[in-house]
Amino acid sequence: MPLPVIGSMTTERWFRQRGLVTLLDGTGVESTAGVRAAPALVVIFLVIMLWGVPDLLGVPLLPGALIAIGTIVVTWVLANLARRRRPFAPVARIGWIEALAFVGVPSVLSLFSPTVALEPEDGVPYLPDGMWRVVIAMTSALVLFLILATVYLVVVSGLGSLVSLLVRELLGAVSRTGGTLATVIPVLLGFVFFFFLNPGVWAGIANVDGLSYAALLGFLLTCGGLFVGSQKQFDLAALSTFATAAELDGALRGTPAEGDPAARLETPAHCSLRRRQMFNLRLVAVLSRLATASVLAAAVFSVFVILGFIVIGPDTVLAWTKADPSVLFSVRIGRAEHIVCWQQLRVAGFLATFSGFNYMLVSATDARLRQDATDAAVVIIRQACALRLVLLTAGQALVSPGEASLGTASLASPEIEGAPPRTS
Repeated sequence: MPLPVIGSMTTERWFRQRGLVTLLDGTGVESTAGVRAAPALVVIFLVIMLWGVPDLLGVPLLPGALIAIGTIVVTWVLANLARRRRPFAPVARIGWIEALAFVGVPSVLSLFSPTVALEPEDGVPYLPDGMWRVVIAMTSALVLFLILATVYLVVVSGLGSLVSLLVRELLGAVSRTGGTLATVIPVLLGFVFFFFLNPGVWAGIANVDGLSYAALLGFLLTCGGLFVGSQKQFDLAALSTFATAAELDGALRGTPAEGDPAARLETPAHCSLRRRQMFNLRLVAVLSRLATASVLAAAVFSVFVILGFIVIGPDTVLAWTKADPSVLFSVRIGRAEHIVCWQQLRVAGFLATFSGFNYMLVSATDARLRQDATDAAVVIIRQACALRLVLLTAGQALVSPGEASLGTASLASPEIEGAPPRTS
């Protein structure tokens, strides 16, 4: 059986641009995650060191910058020597050594911060000065670890490219047909309109602290995502199974294997998926629905901000929230003052998120409300499973050319619950 003529870089880029690099596991195509993350993490590391070290050490800017530059050079040289490379070789990839330096070096420097122990009456328990330094170091390490994880999630996994792709698909569908959004937005506005004019909503949402407000919005989005990504809402077994050669050829359109004679496999065939890969595919489905919900939420948010600017003045905000409005923009027309304040943005943001959450729940059971971003995600998942199937078969042929004809048969055996058995 001839092997598919698929360049590893082309294939890896195709999966990365769709946020599906985990589907390359076991195919023989390497995903250069550390290489792609290196530029972003190096820039972040330099900014943290040059900007944060003088403040951490409590020294003037120039001596602090010199200390930071010296620390950067020492870290750079030691990391290269640990990898048995030239001392000043460029940072080509981020491995465990570089990741440890990224998190550890600023955290260790924070141990030398001239921290003053806080008194119990300041609202925190008493700790000696040395213990506060340890707390600051641990906090710095946690923040840097979260930055490192975020960069890997966004840059390495390709989720940013995936979201951009889904939003383009959605906006393209709206510009071509008007889609269902023109119908859904008025329904959502009618559903939450009277909440915007409810003093109880303003009293509760506008006065909540920032952390609790973020937690509330995150809770709504998490609940919606868990529901959309549940097994009952997303039939992954069906999407990863190809009953006929025509189905497989159709799924391979737009992939690096399109039109390759070696990609014509025996059918029915089923793409084997591991637990991490199934989670990745469900995440794509959730993001597709979230992309549509975000566009709807942005429209609802804009309408309520404009509505609040027109009819809700500072006196109304004060009466409803029992606090003076934090005005961002104001215009006086005649005797009326029209404002945009933080309280309006908070309430509009909550109602927009709630509208998106409601859309995610309803659209899961009503196909008429789904838009092309969801359809695009189904196509992407189908394409990815088909391309992974071809790569797995090619890998088996490389290992045992004489058994290439059996490669598809082994792949066709169901490895996830619900996959149909192979029939001759």
